[in-house]
Amino acid sequence: MSRTVSSAALNGMLNQTTDEAFLLKLKISHPDFSQTFYFINDQVNHTDQAGQEWIGYPFAVTLPDDTSTEVAEVTLTIDNVDRQIIQEIRAIAGEPTVELWVVLGSDIDDVVAGPFTFSLYGVTWDALTISGRLGFEPILNLPWPADRFTPATCPGLFWQ
Repeated sequence: MSRTVSSAALNGMLNQTTDEAFLLKLKISHPDFSQTFYFINDQVNHTDQAGQEWIGYPFAVTLPDDTSTEVAEVTLTIDNVDRQIIQEIRAIAGEPTVELWVVLGSDIDDVVAGPFTFSLYGVTWDALTISGRLGFEPILNLPWPADRFTPATCPGLFWQ
């Protein structure tokens, strides 16, 4: 898949040495959250051109193996320093939406890749970390056809 990137991003990728850092922006949202979480995997906070502050917060994204036998899942691990994240996740019904972007450290509005939109499910936590799987709706597990044609649901198809 081809992607258009800025000259600064291209130089950062192709040069043997570079001062450019590639950062991940992470947005976690749900209609029932009291706030939307905006994180960037850096040690300092950043503000984008729209005025949104992205909090420098430690998290890791583990990419899936490249196999054709299963649906790809990305694993997200967030430090559990602030208990507000897990309190929000525990209080909702359903899965939060997670958006990821790869951006330049020198200009967080220069998006190299993304947004990638996932659902966060299978969340586990302990005193140090919050972990979950990022994926899409498991369409391979849905029944096909979606409807069952039985005498109870479609009596016109069955003559007595």
